[in-house]
Amino acid sequence: MRKLGEEYYIEEYEIDLREYLKLLWEKRWFILTMLLFFVVLAAIYSFFMVEPVYESSLSFMAPAFTLLNGEVLSGEEYIAFLRTTEMEKRVLEKTGLKETKPGMNAGNLDKNLEVELDSNTITLYYRGNNPELIAKILNCLFEEFKIVLRERFSGYNNLYLSQLESYRDEQKQLYIEAKQEVSNLEKEVNLILHKRQLNNNEFKLIEYENRVEELNRIIERKEIEYQEVCAQLKDIPEEKNLYIIKLELINIKNSLEQQLSGYKVEADNLKSELIVLEKEIDVLRQEIIGNERRYKFLNGEYTIAHSRYLKAENDYNAVYQSLQGKNYNLVLIRNAKVSRSPIKPNVKLNLAVAGVLGLMLGVFIVFFVDYMKEDEYEEEE
Repeated sequence: MRKLGEEYYIEEYEIDLREYLKLLWEKRWFILTMLLFFVVLAAIYSFFMVEPVYESSLSFMAPAFTLLNGEVLSGEEYIAFLRTTEMEKRVLEKTGLKETKPGMNAGNLDKNLEVELDSNTITLYYRGNNPELIAKILNCLFEEFKIVLRERFSGYNNLYLSQLESYRDEQKQLYIEAKQEVSNLEKEVNLILHKRQLNNNEFKLIEYENRVEELNRIIERKEIEYQEVCAQLKDIPEEKNLYIIKLELINIKNSLEQQLSGYKVEADNLKSELIVLEKEIDVLRQEIIGNERRYKFLNGEYTIAHSRYLKAENDYNAVYQSLQGKNYNLVLIRNAKVSRSPIKPNVKLNLAVAGVLGLMLGVFIVFFVDYMKEDEYEEEE
């Protein structure tokens, strides 16, 4: 029983399928008409209603560039200059779009520009309705970009070089001032003369001290002699025949007194001079120590200033020399060429989509009309 039911179902299904195919065949001209209608509409839209859009591309090498200050700019960093207002205004002026198309502005350029970065290669894509114009814009954009890039990098380098130059001039001025201070100190204070004067005073001090010691010994010896003479005078009796001897002793005593008085005066004078000389020596020593410290400090400042100035001078010269060898050129791989095939509209795709849509809509209408007729027939029965 089940087998008979399955055979009946298959037979009924085959009958329905044949009826559908027969219906489609009978309405084939209507379906083809719908297909052609939609294809014609798509063709009219693609060829007459939509303005074609063309695309041009340009590729160039964008290596990493090193500035004078050591900063490294990769292509991903400096490619941002492409989208600056200054850059786009220059392109508008160079291509003449500012005069021929007054409504054209930098925003229009940026909207149609696409940048693709792949490693060290940068590709620019530009879209528009005029293939000759977009190729011209891309080529002009690249040329102006090279100029702007060199100007920017030169500006950065010149700024850094001017900073080095200012620093060098500042260090040079400090070096000159330090040298002038050392020279002024040498003119103001003659350390050699002061040291020679100190040596003379110290030698004189030694001489005075030795002389004082010698005078003290002489005074001591003379006092002993004086004491002996005084003792002899006391021991001489008062006799006439000894008068001459006593007179001689008195003369010796008076001579010793005079000598002692002279030696003592000389010793006192020398001691006074020693006190003055010692003070002078102390003052000279303090002055020499102070001037030596001052000279040492100023000479150290001069040495440091000289070293800094030489380093600043060498750094400036080295950077200036390296500036001469800097090359910030971009290497063009492929320039923009006039495109002959528009990317929009895609005529083939539009026609294909329209054909499929017309075909499906035609089949749908055929089945829908047939279904409506069957419903009316069933209602009448």
